Amino acid sequence: MNKEYDLWNEYGMTQRENNIKLGLYTSYQWKNSRRHLLFTIARYKFAMKMIGNIYEKDEKSILDIGCNDGFGTYFISEYAKKVIGVDFDRDAIDFAIANSESNVIEYKCEDFLNKKYGDFDGVISFDVIEHIYPEHVCDYMKTVLENLKYTGTFVIGTPSLESQLYSKENVKGAHVNVYKGEDFYKMLKQYFYNVYLFTQNDEVIHTGHLQMANYLIAVCSHKREINK
Repeated sequence: MNKEYDLWNEYGMTQRENNIKLGLYTSYQWKNSRRHLLFTIARYKFAMKMIGNIYEKDEKSILDIGCNDGFGTYFISEYAKKVIGVDFDRDAIDFAIANSESNVIEYKCEDFLNKKYGDFDGVISFDVIEHIYPEHVCDYMKTVLENLKYTGTFVIGTPSLESQLYSKENVKGAHVNVYKGEDFYKMLKQYFYNVYLFTQNDEVIHTGHLQMANYLIAVCSHKREINK
């Protein structure tokens, strides 16, 4: 077994210098609900394929609204020349900044409503709008439009109203704005001419029945002009 051991050691040494730390939110999920990390990975993989691909990665700029500790933001950066992740959770952003090894990503900690960060090819916002009070949704969507190029793509995801029946109480309390699929679509159509609605169950993103979806994902393009 000496040859096999030496071969494995040689191979293993190429991977032992790539350890990373997980942020507070991601660590909680890893310890208490590992499946949710798989769901998050699936969403970000879907979003980065919708916005850009490997042949255009040196051309795309992307804004991640509500990036938390940056776990998903790393997936976006693979297919982009510039990524800005913004969140108002100071601990999460401090972790993201301290542990970022990417020269593509920039993190900002602030209230992103009505803020201008640039003109982006893509805007992504997962698990955010359910925490936005209904009276502030217009400001949230205008923020998206203000930061998105006319030719840009917006990818948004949120738990479905039907899924709340199975959510933990601490999660329900934080969800102040949850949609049925049809209402989610109608809201987004006020701001975009093109809205393509998908659903997610576990890691699978599909076009199945809205009422049976745990999670709603929309790909939006051709933004409308909204009076400020």
